[in-house]
Amino acid sequence: MRKRKKKFLRDLQALFQKLNIRVFLMIAVILILCGGLVYRLFGLQIVRGDEFLTSFQLRLKREVTIPGTRGNIYDRNGQLLAYNELAYSVVIRDVFDNGSKKNDAINDVILRTIDIIESHGGEVTDDFGISCEYGNFLFRRSGRQHLRFLADVYGYLSIDELTYAERTSTPDEVMAYLAKQYGIKPEELESPLKQLQLTTVRWLLSLNSYQKYVASPIAFDVDEETVVAIMENSGTLQGVTIEEDTVRRYPDSVYFSQILGYTGRVSTEELETLTQEDPTYEATDIVGKAGIEASFESELHGKKGSRTIYVDNLGRVLGVEGEVSPQTGNDVYLSIDKDLTMAAYDILEKKLSEILLAKIRPVREMEITENTSSSSLIIPIYEVYFSVFSNNVVSLSHMAGNEAGETERAVHAAMEEYRQQVLSELGAEIRERQTPYEELPKEYKIYETGYIDTLEERGILVRDLEDAQDPVYIDWHKNETISMTQFLTHAIEEGWVDVTALGMPGAYSDTAQVLEAVIRDQEAFLLTDKEFEKKVLHYMILQDLVSGNQVCRILMEQKLVTVPTAEREQFESGVIGSYEFMRNRIRELDLTPAQLNLDPYSGSMVITDPGSGQVLALVSYPSFDNNRLSGSVDSDYYDQLREDLSGPLYNYATLQETAPGSTFKMVSATAGLQEGVITTDEMIDCTGIFHKLGDPAPKCWVYPAAHRNLTVQGAIHNSCNVFFYELGYRLGQEQTAPAEESADTETTTQETEEEAATAETESEGGTQKSAVYNSDTGVAILGKYARMYGLGDKTGIEIEEAAPQISTEDAVRSAIGQGNHNFTTVSLARYVATVANRGECLNLTLLDHVSDSSGIVLREAEPSVKNVIEMDPVCWTALQEGMREVVKDKLYFMNFPVEVAGKTGTAQQTNTRPNHALFVCFAPYDAPEVAVATRIANGYTSDYAANITKSVLEYYFGLATKEELLASETIFDTGRTAQTD
Repeated sequence: MRKRKKKFLRDLQALFQKLNIRVFLMIAVILILCGGLVYRLFGLQIVRGDEFLTSFQLRLKREVTIPGTRGNIYDRNGQLLAYNELAYSVVIRDVFDNGSKKNDAINDVILRTIDIIESHGGEVTDDFGISCEYGNFLFRRSGRQHLRFLADVYGYLSIDELTYAERTSTPDEVMAYLAKQYGIKPEELESPLKQLQLTTVRWLLSLNSYQKYVASPIAFDVDEETVVAIMENSGTLQGVTIEEDTVRRYPDSVYFSQILGYTGRVSTEELETLTQEDPTYEATDIVGKAGIEASFESELHGKKGSRTIYVDNLGRVLGVEGEVSPQTGNDVYLSIDKDLTMAAYDILEKKLSEILLAKIRPVREMEITENTSSSSLIIPIYEVYFSVFSNNVVSLSHMAGNEAGETERAVHAAMEEYRQQVLSELGAEIRERQTPYEELPKEYKIYETGYIDTLEERGILVRDLEDAQDPVYIDWHKNETISMTQFLTHAIEEGWVDVTALGMPGAYSDTAQVLEAVIRDQEAFLLTDKEFEKKVLHYMILQDLVSGNQVCRILMEQKLVTVPTAEREQFESGVIGSYEFMRNRIRELDLTPAQLNLDPYSGSMVITDPGSGQVLALVSYPSFDNNRLSGSVDSDYYDQLREDLSGPLYNYATLQETAPGSTFKMVSATAGLQEGVITTDEMIDCTGIFHKLGDPAPKCWVYPAAHRNLTVQGAIHNSCNVFFYELGYRLGQEQTAPAEESADTETTTQETEEEAATAETESEGGTQKSAVYNSDTGVAILGKYARMYGLGDKTGIEIEEAAPQISTEDAVRSAIGQGNHNFTTVSLARYVATVANRGECLNLTLLDHVSDSSGIVLREAEPSVKNVIEMDPVCWTALQEGMREVVKDKLYFMNFPVEVAGKTGTAQQTNTRPNHALFVCFAPYDAPEVAVATRIANGYTSDYAANITKSVLEYYFGLATKEELLASETIFDTGRTAQTD
């Protein structure tokens, strides 16, 4: 037993020894394997980790472009007009992981970033097709631009793909659609404005969704405090960074914005055009949007650089390698003289204010009748009071706000009460009284006309459905014999009213209930409508419910004018009344002609070098600050400019067209001399009235006086209409076949009723030769010579310009610059330069030369001859001498040391507004250095335009400084003032 036990123990021991060896071997093997695995993992993850990670990840190679720096713009003397300035922008990239929480994460980061920017006084980008006003969303664009925006929203390449519902989307519907797309919860945001800001950034971010490594802007040109705050919070603001940028700057911008234009993000249409010439343009590029910035885009843009980056399949940057530096764009030197342009602009503005002062009277209204002449028009002071509201100088919203002054609050309360009263009266008119339109007081005629217009603008009354031939339509719109109730009731019955716009079913047919719905809907709308509020305010001012004194106080409370202490004390004590207070503000340009928007509020002047065709000054008043439109558009400012009734975005020098008036008479004289219907020595008798066309007979401006016998030189000097009527009549003469005499018939000439022309016969070698007046013939000849003077097409300047129109009717009146002639100021400048050159017509240019960034000249502007008029020097002398005598006859040019040759022109448009005033000239007479065209739209008389031009010539020839000219006030006593010269 014991032996067996010992043997068992020995066997067990042997077994354990064997097992230990095996375990040991097994453990050893495991350890070796683990060591090998660790070694391998170490090699894979540590030693060669980056290598294998790179191999594992999807690596996409991308070329990122680096924009070039835009070239500078200078004037002819090297003075800076446009340059680039270093700035900082807040941008965001889509570095967020995909998933159900992605929208929430992006929106949270954007909102927190916006809060930081605004807390430091910064503004968030609003480069978007919708704005927010008083908590309401509004479309910013119209026409094709609006449709292009909608196509982008709904993801179409072409606007033709838009459905009717998408094409007619409201701003609220677009915002709701995008809110759903971007996971925005409007109910959780503090205001509609915040929703718009968030939507705008998400919109810009979505434009780069296919290339997440490209940044989208949140704010441009932020200050250093904002930069620091963003960097301090960079750990929690995923994807948000600060990037260096450049901002386009325009020194003295208001003087040159109409010439230079501005820059901005490229539009879809612009991109399509630009990429045809340069495929490197991208949707994020900043390009020239107008003016020189646009027309010289290829010169100024520069060449892009590039950087090679690697991104993963989510668009996250993995690595960066080689970089090619961008190249700066070329510098453009304009022919413009900066100092001359600024002087001309300031002088023009000052003189416009002086014309206003000469026409303002302390009266309530001016009644205009069919016998009122445009020369007799005045400006009632009550219209001046209202103008500061009508053209948004005074902020009506400020008057309703918490910071409103005492007078503001009182006037606002009175306005609200009166508006409620007007709406109540309108409701009673529709529901009960139903007064025919013609029997209404003038005030309520205005309200009812606006009532219908507003219904049409809002789409409740559908213009496309209205029948202009319908008797009821005619009785309302033309005869004015029915009430607004009758018209609206008929419109509802005829289906012209869109009941769905009133929240009613499309098949709703109860006329009375629809009419009531219209009334209620309009009342709600008009309670907040600014234009209706202004109509109400206008009549409150006319009835002294808002006094002139209150208007003056509101201007001071809103800090819109600067009033010297002494004058303020005199106003408070009653020594100075509101009439004199307002005149002082106009005199001091506290209130400018553009702000008042009372005739005349605009003007233009173009000064050229007749020897080269270079434009030395191109002035359009009023203008705007293009610094606020370049790069990141200040949309509020842009909206303000668009609403400004004086049209600051409109280039009056190159786009406004009016009849040239008597400035056209040198063309007519040239036609008459060249066609042989007059000679330089021939006299034509002006009796003050031209009878050859029958009644009503056109008259000379001196009628009932007469000029009597004049040569062509004297006719230009005296601007004799009858002389040029006769000339136009002669140009229209057509010779007919010799008349055949018969015993039983008389020789007759058929006289057309349309022209009412008198047939003439003349004896030539014993045979009878008959002539008849044909207006078309005369018009064709006048057009031929107008084209020789360059008036048939654009001038060649490198910015947007309207095509001129030569008259196609009434040769007799066209010969004095009436008919349907329409020319721009820049067209007239080329024309008078051609007279100065004795027939050499040059194309105009704004360019002096282009150089690269190192100053090497790449190309220079060369004179470009359009046409040469070959005419006897004696004829040229007759024209030019007549023009010189025009100027010598002006009292305000008396003793002027430089001889000037010029021609005035007054163009009548309507008897309810003043005439357009024009003046063209060149100087010095013997060796012209400058040719000038000046137009004052609705400027009363051409002598005003000539007087303004004289002041600019004083500056140009160094006879007076700008400061001296602006310090002296012109008394517009013009000596011989023409009526329709």
